[in-house]
Amino acid sequence: MKKYFIQILFLLAVLCRPGFAQDTQKIIRRFPQDPQKVMAAYYILNSDSSMLHGTFRKFYLNGQLEITGDYRLGKREGEFLEYYPSGSIRRKMPYQNGFKHGTTLIYFPSGALAQKAEFRQDTLTGYLEVFYPSGKLKNKTFFRNGKPSGSVEGYYENGKLQRQTQYNEFGEEEGFAKTFFRSGGLETEAFFKNGKLNGDFRTYFKNGKIHTDYEHVDGNKSGRFSVYDSLGNLLNEGAYLKGELHGENKAYFANGKLKHLYLYRSGAMEGSQLNYHMNGRVQRKRRFSQNGTVCNAELYDTAGVLLSRKSYKHQLLDGESRTFHVNGKVKSQARYSKGKPVGKAFEYDAEGRKIKESMYTAAGAKVGNETVFFPSGKIRSVTPYHLNKKKGEYCAYHENGLLNVKGRYVANRRTGVWEYYAADGKLIKRERYVRGKLQEGER
Repeated sequence: MKKYFIQILFLLAVLCRPGFAQDTQKIIRRFPQDPQKVMAAYYILNSDSSMLHGTFRKFYLNGQLEITGDYRLGKREGEFLEYYPSGSIRRKMPYQNGFKHGTTLIYFPSGALAQKAEFRQDTLTGYLEVFYPSGKLKNKTFFRNGKPSGSVEGYYENGKLQRQTQYNEFGEEEGFAKTFFRSGGLETEAFFKNGKLNGDFRTYFKNGKIHTDYEHVDGNKSGRFSVYDSLGNLLNEGAYLKGELHGENKAYFANGKLKHLYLYRSGAMEGSQLNYHMNGRVQRKRRFSQNGTVCNAELYDTAGVLLSRKSYKHQLLDGESRTFHVNGKVKSQARYSKGKPVGKAFEYDAEGRKIKESMYTAAGAKVGNETVFFPSGKIRSVTPYHLNKKKGEYCAYHENGLLNVKGRYVANRRTGVWEYYAADGKLIKRERYVRGKLQEGER
């Protein structure tokens, strides 16, 4: 009888405990890099790691408290506090049934208030205020149902207005928006409709002169634009259509002379495009076709002399490419495919004499012998290549045809014995290389 009486008393004690049907377990987490130090301490219910209940604490490695607060049945409840490693308060956040609810405060390490915000059920409602470390107001925004609403103003630390804009009931920018320089002058001005730029968007220099002026329609550049320097000189003018350059586009030097004259159609260059030197002579001629993907280009010096003639496809060299000496003679000649040289390439001196000949694969890799010539036409040097790297026997010659230098390359590096000869054929010296490095005492 006594045995049964004791069992009944034990059962009554268990049933009378608060939360009698739930088993609370304390969890200690430690830093992997220092298991002696506690990283977090908290409680869970019924061995369910997601069901935190009771006081929660998290620590920095230095032992300083990082976060503290209470959980109730897996949800944050009441005020949570966060700290900097120094121990000063970082953030105060009130919770209700797991949601941010009430005034949230954020602090600088110095202890000065950085932000103040009002939440209702995890949603920004009311004013959000942001401060400088000095305590002066940086900006203040009213939120309705998590979205900015009404007038929003931002300030420099000196108290002068930095920006000014308006938001409609949907949290979209509406009406005029302006930003200002620290000195107080207007920096930008724009007009928004339903959150999208419409009308002119202008930027200004500090002296009050207009820098850029772009027309917009529903958030896209559309209509005329112009760009000026700080003295008010027009530098560029043209137009956009649905966010893409369209129509005539002109640029000017500061003295007002034409710098370029382009033509666009839906963002692609079309037809003849001209660039000019400051003296008024053409600097570059380009003609585009196939919706701007194919271009034939010529480059000229300030005297009007042709310097190069090249072809492009999708902005890569493609087809015949030539450069010229100022006397009109060809300086270099090669063919390209998708931006890479293919086949034979030549270089010439101002008298039209060939001075170099190279060979490239269809993939643009230099292969075979690259031969350099004296003006007389005799061979100056022969360099072997394999897939863009020097590989094989290299020979250089005196103009009388006798050997000057002889050696081998492997992967662009000198290797083995290199020999040097005088113009009369006599050996001058030998050098030994290993992996491109001259060996001491091998001269």
